[in-house]
Amino acid sequence: MSLCMAVQALTPSAVDWERRQRLVSEHLQLLSSKLKSNHSIHISTFGSSLSGLCLADSDIDVGLFGRFNGCLLESLTPKQQQSLLRLVLNAVYAAKLARNQQVQPIWGARVPVLKYTCQLSGLQCDISLQGAGALVKANFIHILSINCKQLSALYRLVK
Repeated sequence: MSLCMAVQALTPSAVDWERRQRLVSEHLQLLSSKLKSNHSIHISTFGSSLSGLCLADSDIDVGLFGRFNGCLLESLTPKQQQSLLRLVLNAVYAAKLARNQQVQPIWGARVPVLKYTCQLSGLQCDISLQGAGALVKANFIHILSINCKQLSALYRLVK
């Protein structure tokens, strides 16, 4: 198989991309609607889900951005991180976003994460606390990939 054929096989079709975007958008809207919080929390995709360089079966990277109890998320203590993720976990359950309502919290990770299979799309979903740098990086990579098609091809081959 040539490299061009490999890249083409790894690149989602326009129909697959549109379906993925629609399902991810619906997922984020449902999660946001159930996250009852008076904190300044913003929910967004990041990584390859935001940069447009995901594969058809790539996981959905969901980031929580902003402030919790007046603190930037990246400066929260581990206990505060768990407290916020427990609120999000309850929102995931309330929105029935996880297949079979099975969510795996990984508290001991460098960045605590909630992992589950999305009921809507069947894709793996990871929710974690992120700093604004994650959005900047994904948007920068997106701009580069639009202007340099070789970058998106290389990224998909390496991923």
